[in-house]
Amino acid sequence: MTTTSSSSPVAVVHRARPVAAPLRCQSVRNQRISPSRPSRVFRSKGPRAWPRIVRRSLVGTGTGTGTEVEVSSGTVVMPSNRTTRPRRSGVADPVCSDVPDAASGRSKHTMKPSLIAIDLDGTLLTRGGVTDTDRAAIDAARDAGVMVVIATGRSWSESLEALQPIEATGPMIAAGGALLHEAATGETLERSVIHPEVAVAVTTELRRHGHVVHLLQDAPQAGCDYWMIGRDTVSEATRWWFERHDVNARWVEHLADVPTLAHTVRVGTTAVGSALGHVVEEIQAALGDRVLLQAWEAVVESEVSGDRIHLLEAFDPAVDKWTMLERIAGRRGVGREAVAAIGDGLNDVGMVGNAGIGVAMENADPRVIAVADRRTGPPGTGVGDAIRRLLEHD
Repeated sequence: MTTTSSSSPVAVVHRARPVAAPLRCQSVRNQRISPSRPSRVFRSKGPRAWPRIVRRSLVGTGTGTGTEVEVSSGTVVMPSNRTTRPRRSGVADPVCSDVPDAASGRSKHTMKPSLIAIDLDGTLLTRGGVTDTDRAAIDAARDAGVMVVIATGRSWSESLEALQPIEATGPMIAAGGALLHEAATGETLERSVIHPEVAVAVTTELRRHGHVVHLLQDAPQAGCDYWMIGRDTVSEATRWWFERHDVNARWVEHLADVPTLAHTVRVGTTAVGSALGHVVEEIQAALGDRVLLQAWEAVVESEVSGDRIHLLEAFDPAVDKWTMLERIAGRRGVGREAVAAIGDGLNDVGMVGNAGIGVAMENADPRVIAVADRRTGPPGTGVGDAIRRLLEHD
């Protein structure tokens, strides 16, 4: 399960740095996926036909440096040098206003963007889904020749409640930048998997603390969305999430029972009513720069229990929404200055801070506001208002 962060996260992002002795990268070229061992399958609806096989893949090195790996029909080099450019020194209080440029005292962005990236939870999605206001604004952007890209911490299948209403096509960024999919079909275009040794270490630590571990998979390759490690009782919040999004999750007792570990893009867990902060500290101390950890209180609460859900997610250090967004823009000849990004949570800091025009939601985390060029309203109207301003060069 995954959502993006609330405006008051309970833990911090631990960002990796390069290390001198990286873990040895293992190629997944021509890797054979073994048949699944017997497991408990939790599905709420009929079987889903998974789309075509992945074309490009990055195997995590555990250092964030990346490597070139050949898979099926193509090769790709995933760069690791990501920086968030310095932004504005001021923070605007009113929504739908610009954060002033530190030197000039006014916003310097007047260009109509060629590409707009939009987060889901806490940004585009409301309890009722995508509003007519925001959907109309997205349609207007497309009519004006602007490419609209969804960039979310969710998986593709978990994003369908937004992708389908806006009739999304073209690339969409999932799992916080670990996956690039074709929005309409779910075909995996690129991925950044977590190194198996790191996945084992994180899983072991989480199980030691009694947590059920969620291994998010590159589903077209693995044949399921999640492997759930541990026979402990799963929370009502997790069951609610899986039922709501028709998630294909398989339960096993031990990590050794997972036949598709090499297709894991994220290792995580959830807890109701606890911050997981001490677990983050222990994993960080054990793995250091070989892992990117994010922990926060989720935007979405369980409609079953009403409890707030706390998340812990571990990725390869190279993973970031901006890294994938920059690659999409580059392939279309779109410069950074012509990219706009709208978001609210910790995993939006990179793309909001690096895009030519970064827009923070009214409910955004202070760290997102600090790197944004402007602010907009709350979910339901904020995305539409921001898009209209962008199209008007305002």
